[in-house]
Amino acid sequence: EILRCLVGSEMCIRDRLNGELSIGSWVRTMLIGNVLMFVPMGLLLPLITRIGCGRRMLAAAVLIPVGCETLQLLFGRSFDVDDLICNFIGIVIGAAVAFAIRKVQPAGKERG
Repeated sequence: EILRCLVGSEMCIRDRLNGELSIGSWVRTMLIGNVLMFVPMGLLLPLITRIGCGRRMLAAAVLIPVGCETLQLLFGRSFDVDDLICNFIGIVIGAAVAFAIRKVQPAGKERG
């Protein structure tokens, strides 16, 4: 039955017809969620690995979301360019915070 058919992964046509779920709020939630989901990865990569600023961090920010989206294809989900862009932005935001932390923390000082 068409009323039970899902659009995307979470929106039901019935909800859209009833006005319970607006497209704008769903899109906003998905975009913000895809950015925020990858901020911790961007924060932790430079802090716990040898990835510094520059080309290696940029490569990681591109390759990790591409790998995630490619895996989604293997598991029957869709490959979405919007997700790639949002995930990339999330990693870059996290990396910027990590680099700011490194700047503030003295290089030779041990935590503890």
